Amino acid sequence: MTTFSPSPSPTSIVRPGQHVSDDKIKASVLKKLGKDPLLLHVKITVVVHNGVVYLYGTVPTSAQKHEVENWAITEPGVKKVVSYIVVNPDEGGGSGTGPY
Repeated sequence: MTTFSPSPSPTSIVRPGQHVSDDKIKASVLKKLGKDPLLLHVKITVVVHNGVVYLYGTVPTSAQKHEVENWAITEPGVKKVVSYIVVNPDEGGGSGTGPY
């Protein structure tokens, strides 16, 4: 059994960007997440504040974690991504309802 800290150390990615509203950034990131069939059964919470995207949730693989982070950082207007996504192989394929 793997034990995870309730507040993992965040992964941060920084990139210069143009100004886009936080609501628009969040909607675009969620749209990308919703199109990925591998992420349909995991819950990813996206919070955007002043162009900084905060990601929370659990995914089954590190590849999925990096994919979510890369989608967020490549979104226009994103200044930085702070990821609190935890990799837990036991989380694969549950009955979640997708990204939030």
